[in-house]
Amino acid sequence: MLLSSGSPFVATVAQDVPHIGELAGQTIEAALSGKKDFPSFMFTDAYVATHANGVAAAERRWGNDVWKQIDMDPKEISGRFPQTEPVLVVHPTLP
Repeated sequence: MLLSSGSPFVATVAQDVPHIGELAGQTIEAALSGKKDFPSFMFTDAYVATHANGVAAAERRWGNDVWKQIDMDPKEISGRFPQTEPVLVVHPTLP
């Protein structure tokens, strides 16, 4: 929706949700195996996707084949929304 023509959205926060699930699963498996010492927090990637970096942000999150999956053309998006900003990754903590 962020990159759709006429979209009212100007930004969205993207997170590496599969990795969050992977970390949670690994922690549960370790706990079920008897491990008792866990870090107080873990890191995953998060970033803000905007009109100015949406193509790179989408490819970072879903891979280069995202355009076939969502039937959108990244060149058309870049024509509508010039891709002038980098994707800035931050590492928020998960409690």
